Amino acid sequence: MLFKLSIQNLKKSMRDYAIYFFTLILGVAIFYVFNSLEKQTIMLKTSSADYEIIELMNSVMSGISVFVAFVLGCLIVYASNFLMKRRKKEFGIYMLLGMEKGKIARILMIETIFIGLISLGAGLTLGIVVSQGMSMLVIQLFEADMSQFEFIVSKSAIGKTVLYFVLMYVVVLLLDVFVVGKSKLINLIHAEKKVEKNTAKNPVFCAIVFLIAIVVLGSAYYRMTAEATEITETWQLMVEIGKGVVATFLIFWSGSGMFLFVVSRRKKFYLRGLNCFTVRELEGRFNTTVVSGSIICLMLFVTICVLSSAMSMRESVNHNLKEMTPVDVNFDMDIADGQRIEDILTKTGVDTGMFRDVISIQSYTAADQSLTVASTIGTAFEELQWDDSVKDYYREMLDEVIKVSDYNAIARRYGLEEYTLDQDEYMVVANFDSMVSLRNLGLEKGQTLTIGGRTYHPKYKECQDGYIVMASNHTNFGFILVPDDVNLEGYRSYYDYYVADYQETSSMSIEEISTYIDSAQFNQLINPENKTWPSIEITTKTDLYANSISLTAMVVFIGIYLGIVFMISSAAILALKELSEAVDNKEKYVILRRIGVDEKDMNRSILAQSAIFFGMPLLLACIHSIFGIQVCNYLLETFGKSGLLYSIIVTAVLIVFIYGIYFLITYLCSKQMIREKRTR
Repeated sequence: MLFKLSIQNLKKSMRDYAIYFFTLILGVAIFYVFNSLEKQTIMLKTSSADYEIIELMNSVMSGISVFVAFVLGCLIVYASNFLMKRRKKEFGIYMLLGMEKGKIARILMIETIFIGLISLGAGLTLGIVVSQGMSMLVIQLFEADMSQFEFIVSKSAIGKTVLYFVLMYVVVLLLDVFVVGKSKLINLIHAEKKVEKNTAKNPVFCAIVFLIAIVVLGSAYYRMTAEATEITETWQLMVEIGKGVVATFLIFWSGSGMFLFVVSRRKKFYLRGLNCFTVRELEGRFNTTVVSGSIICLMLFVTICVLSSAMSMRESVNHNLKEMTPVDVNFDMDIADGQRIEDILTKTGVDTGMFRDVISIQSYTAADQSLTVASTIGTAFEELQWDDSVKDYYREMLDEVIKVSDYNAIARRYGLEEYTLDQDEYMVVANFDSMVSLRNLGLEKGQTLTIGGRTYHPKYKECQDGYIVMASNHTNFGFILVPDDVNLEGYRSYYDYYVADYQETSSMSIEEISTYIDSAQFNQLINPENKTWPSIEITTKTDLYANSISLTAMVVFIGIYLGIVFMISSAAILALKELSEAVDNKEKYVILRRIGVDEKDMNRSILAQSAIFFGMPLLLACIHSIFGIQVCNYLLETFGKSGLLYSIIVTAVLIVFIYGIYFLITYLCSKQMIREKRTR
């Protein structure tokens, strides 16, 4: 009988369980998808990412899954509490009819197990299907081929998902049984009449607090963007983050008190239809969700920044790799005793016949080390309000000079812009954003350089884009181009650069040459322990692709994983809170019907309440994100910003889709709940 009663209860309460079911199924599916990555990556034949990095990514994902399981566990407990509140009166009636608490607990246990099994089965099924689509993303990120593609079901991921789900569900089950066991009949019967206390706030005081919050938040925004370079200590960063958190809480606290005051002053709007009722309901809702609303806002803010930054990084790295890897290999070395890279390759027995279209150039710097980044910027550098330790770094950083024809030889090979200089002109070539901004300070003031007794003026008022050494991102701090007839008396050779493509030999194919150059064996050959020359740095296209793609894949997967989990958690909490309000306010809608209010007007009121309740945390999170994404871009500036717009659009679509589904389910369930007492 208890089993039959449990099944009937489930059928009757399906609309109450809609959010619960949807969250459980989505959580299980996502957990399975990201824990099945190991099986998906091993299945594919990769061409540019080695398995050591893939194993590292899988290890990181496993660690993050523990955190995700904790977040989802807390979310399930929160959702379960909502359902318990919804059904307390039902349990009270069972007790009033003589049913023992033990039997009620068994009914609840059967229902919970049934819900868990259905959710687990549906979630795993959805996860297995979606994971095949994830394989396509793996292929794209790791540049793999489809020669060994097959439909995969990861047994290890299923086992891990089931284990974590069972552990979370056992905790929920024990808590539910404990709540029923400790509940008193009178409390269960009158549970619906207990609502959260809604305390009115002084609108003047709220306005003052709101202004303070705006000032604090504006200060944090300004410090994290316009003055980001001045934040050099961890504690300074934590202070600004703390200001943002406190300001968010104060905005929600004061905004809830100002809402009714501001809207009620607009009489034409306030007294139209059910607007006064809707506004009063929203005021009470905001007053009782200050803390949870602030937390949700911050979670959405993190979600937007993480997703946008991860996908922007991926797009930027892909763009940079295509743009900044025009040849097969670069060698560079600090010239200490006049030895050139080409001489060392010959000395160590390297077959230089495997290289073609070789270009070899060198740069110069002042023998007395007077040519530094600070000196080339001039008075503009000394005017900067930086710590002495930071300034000393640039005062000691040597700058390098390259003849314009030497650079043009490499630029021509790379497909970059070539430059010309008059006899008294110089220019700076750089692409690292922070250094470009710093060097531009001197160029804008027309800083002159004296080399070999001749004074040179800047041809351009800003740095020009370019580089010599290949990279997966913009890391060129800058170098100075001067005319070919420059007198370099008092200057010494500084860096030697060697650029080449691979050429098939009688004994090695291009693929074999590429593998050989990337090997530890080759590095040991040209950089032996007993060498009498500085270390030669080796930069190859294949190595850049492998390392960059693997790093990008890890960041993208982690970003999507955490972003979606945070988004689901935020939307689910809002949905459950809104449904809880609908349960508490059913009697109000019964009264509205009795005085003749049209059903469509009530539905519009519910829609407006849900839309504003869902929209407020998201709106403030979006405002936070405008500045937060700028901070993320500053931290990831070496990767560039080529994919920023694309990543923001994808993030917006994802949020609207998941957030929208929760909003729609919440609205439909809320409408259904207020109809329960339609006839009385």
